[in-house]
Order: sequence, then C-alpha cells, then structure tokens
Amino acid sequence: MQRCVCLDETFDVAQCGNYVLLAQASAEGFALVVLEKVRRRFVAFAWYPVRVASPEDWSGAVDSLRAEVPWVQNSFSKVVLGYRSDRFTAIPTKFFTAERAKQLLSTAGPVGDLDEVHYCEPLGDVTVVYTLPAQLTYAWRMLHGDSLFIHSDAAALRAAASGKGKDAQLLLVSQDNFFTQIVVQGERLLSMLPLEAFTAEDLLYFCTAAVAALPGEGGATDLTVRMVGDGVAWPDGVQSVQTRQLRTEDVKTLLRRYYKVSDEPLVPAGYEYSYTVERFREGSPLIFLLAECVS
Repeated sequence: MQRCVCLDETFDVAQCGNYVLLAQASAEGFALVVLEKVRRRFVAFAWYPVRVASPEDWSGAVDSLRAEVPWVQNSFSKVVLGYRSDRFTAIPTKFFTAERAKQLLSTAGPVGDLDEVHYCEPLGDVTVVYTLPAQLTYAWRMLHGDSLFIHSDAAALRAAASGKGKDAQLLLVSQDNFFTQIVVQGERLLSMLPLEAFTAEDLLYFCTAAVAALPGEGGATDLTVRMVGDGVAWPDGVQSVQTRQLRTEDVKTLLRRYYKVSDEPLVPAGYEYSYTVERFREGSPLIFLLAECVS
C-alpha cells in the first residue's frame, strides 16, 4: 500500500484530546487510526510506509512518521500501539505473576537482550506475555509517554472470544512473516501459538492437529475457521531482494475442502466507520481490532 492519509471532515486535528489514537507498527511501516470514543466511530486512517530493516532503525522511523504525519504527536486521550512478535505465550492468569513474566516467556523461546517483556489480559482468565523491540518502545515514548503497548494478536483473541456463539473457532492471523493460530470455544481459550508456514498444506497440518486436540468427541463438527489478514511474505533466499508470499485466499481454498471456513470479517463489535475510513476496514483489520483494548 502506498502512503495515504484519509481524514473524515468531523476529525478536528486541533482537538485530539477528544480522540483515541490506535497505531500499528511493523517492519514495513505504521498504520494509524483515530477513534472518536464518544460515538465509537473511526474518523481517520493513515498508512506511512517506512522500511525498518534493523532495531536501530526504529528511532529514525518514528521521527520520519512525525515529520510526515504531524498530528500523530498531538495529545490524545489515549494511545494504543500494537505490534506483532512471534515471541509470546498465553498463560492462565491464576498462574501468572509479573515478577516471573520473562522467565515464563523464556519457556516458549529465547528473549533477546534488546527486547522488552510486556503482558496483557485479553480475557479474564488468560494473560499473554510477549516481547517488543526496546528501540521501538523508547522512540514511541518520545511521542506518547503513557502509551499502552499491546500484542496485536491479543486484541484479535479478545474479539474472537467476544462472540455470542459457543462453538469452537479456529482463527488464523496473518501479517508480516508468520501466522498465529488461536482456538477458542465461546469465551474459553484452548490454544494460541505462532506458526511458521510456507504452504497452504502446512497450515492444513497445523489446523488438523488443533482440531484433533479439541476436547470431547465430534468437536470438529461445529468448528469454524476464520482468517484475519492477507497472508505472509518472506525473503526468497538469504540475500535475495525478492519475496515469496502465501496468500489468505489460497489457504482458504484448501481449508474449505475439510472445514467450514467463514468469510465474515473479524471486527470490533459496536463501532462505526466513517465513509473515508470504511474502505480500509478489510485491508488493515488488525489496526481496528486494537479498539478492543480501549476501555
């Protein structure tokens, strides 16, 4: 997507204290959404592409964003920054203590020296522990010191579990270079883990394993598979500038042979979109799901 800034005519840049700023950071750039909290209405969307090839680039990327989208540094009533890291784990809240967050996360994978460990509680009985690049959080705090930092997939978990149905759902979140598989049954989380997949068959294997692990007999009968995001991309070779892609639609085509796959988008419940923002709703779902973290 090319750089774009779309503002609804009701969005008053001089009155940002009346709005919530939702931001999504990735190695490809920043997505921004402005939420009018009173009317629960999304009134602005911006995408600023900037390549973040190494951790040292985050400071320059944030400075560049501030120069290109000046209102991002205004004072908002609340600021939420989402980021996807494949280093995360979901833990029953009753077994979680903040002092052991890093130790618990280390059981799921190595924690880098330049990573910050954060945690959130997307469901009442589930705590998600995850890493964020320390250079990103430091640079972003220069803009908004009281920001809420969230793992974007935790917001997706909250949205998936907030549905009224009691049947099992398998949610595949795709962005950047990895998938996240989330299995919920009603408001109960059954599993949540990152997946490295290069073909649709890889994901079919992971989904089959997840279904086999469902409690009870015949659990797969009412299982619904949902997908968020357009797919993943990764470099074709160590030094190649070309990339390979695994598209969501290709995954859906295969999974439909075996499972009930829903095309219904996963969106935060009870929110409206201004006509200027509506067209970005399907192409950038994770940024809007961060509204699930606004209390």
